[in-house]
Amino acid sequence: MIKNNDEKDEYKAMMKGMISQLEKRNIKVIQASLEGYEQPEIIEKRKPDIIGIDNDGKRIIVDVEADKTKEMMDIKERFIEFSQADGEFWIEVPESYSKKLLEKVKEWRVPVDKWFVGQGL
Repeated sequence: MIKNNDEKDEYKAMMKGMISQLEKRNIKVIQASLEGYEQPEIIEKRKPDIIGIDNDGKRIIVDVEADKTKEMMDIKERFIEFSQADGEFWIEVPESYSKKLLEKVKEWRVPVDKWFVGQGL
């Protein structure tokens, strides 16, 4: 869970930026963890941040990882579940956290279809 207002603001900014990136790629955002959107469906046991559909009907599952205090084991489990679901798995992380998380993703051998580094705030 995101612990303070700065991280909440960073998360919202990253979510909005990611939605913009998806729309630029002609991906329709059908669910997102933001006001004004239907909440994302649960995949396995967890809820991604954004679910979109591309022009071919392929599902895009996006996890925006702005909470640097989250336990790595929880992140690993989320990433494994989302990467094994039907569709593509995309991740967005803040620049300050990207190197550490990229190293972990390689260590865990989790397949990620697209990796975005958000500027956050």
